Amino acid sequence: GNTACGEIGSGRFADTSFIVSEIQKTLHNKLNEKKGISDKSLQTPLDGIRNLITAGPTNEPIDPVRFITNRSSGKMGYSLAEAAIDAGAIVTLITGPVDIEPPMKCNTIPVETAKEMHEAVMHHVNKKDIYIGTAAVSDYRPARKNETKLKKDDKGSPLILELVENQDILKSVSELDERPFVVGFAAETNDLIKNAKTKFKNKGLDLIVANDVSDKSIGFDSDDNAVTLITKRRNLAIEKESKRKIAKKIIKLIEHGTQMQFNFKKSDHNLITLRKEFKQNLFELKNKSSIYQY
Repeated sequence: GNTACGEIGSGRFADTSFIVSEIQKTLHNKLNEKKGISDKSLQTPLDGIRNLITAGPTNEPIDPVRFITNRSSGKMGYSLAEAAIDAGAIVTLITGPVDIEPPMKCNTIPVETAKEMHEAVMHHVNKKDIYIGTAAVSDYRPARKNETKLKKDDKGSPLILELVENQDILKSVSELDERPFVVGFAAETNDLIKNAKTKFKNKGLDLIVANDVSDKSIGFDSDDNAVTLITKRRNLAIEKESKRKIAKKIIKLIEHGTQMQFNFKKSDHNLITLRKEFKQNLFELKNKSSIYQY
């Protein structure tokens, strides 16, 4: 990638947030060493747990220079990927076109269209424990893409586009026989909780994160957000704060839902068995509200 001096090659300067995070972890580990805390006790609840996260928009081409898209900076999805990595998870990030650097410790898969994102998700969702669908996937795409740029006829004639519906990625994941724990997002401009609950039910989700994108101080392109987390039994409102802090709280909720601590060395345990136990505890998250008590 581009280096700090502008040239291209190895040695690209890491993202500042990544550097700060690594410094904090190193200092934290050094402090624990002085206190005599063992490496085993430093294991985090999501160690070895496999997360699949989508982020950003999708672009649906009209012709070689125009496309239909949804507004999305990708910041919320990328923040969730960082938070999951910090919690010890193995993260695969499928991302639409955005202008931010992905976390350095995840498998990043770039896509352009909703069809490409659907194919990538269905390919990589196998054996994942958690799926977090943050991407602002276009609901529709042009029925056909013009191979050449569409021209005006200089008569003021309207341009009529035929749109067809894209495949529903969230629903496709939630309908799998061996599905992961499925988290969706609802970006709404009105009737926030009502619309989010409808989406939660229709798509068969375990958890949905609702945010009001009509508020220009949060959501689109902003570093801040305010959300409501919804399950079958409870709503939890998180007031306005940075997307990174909100992401950490969402991941922490999922950690609490496990009701178990992964304080282990991977060489001493059967990770497949642990993942099955973890998924069973995630299942219990659907029917318990105690995890929402901070």
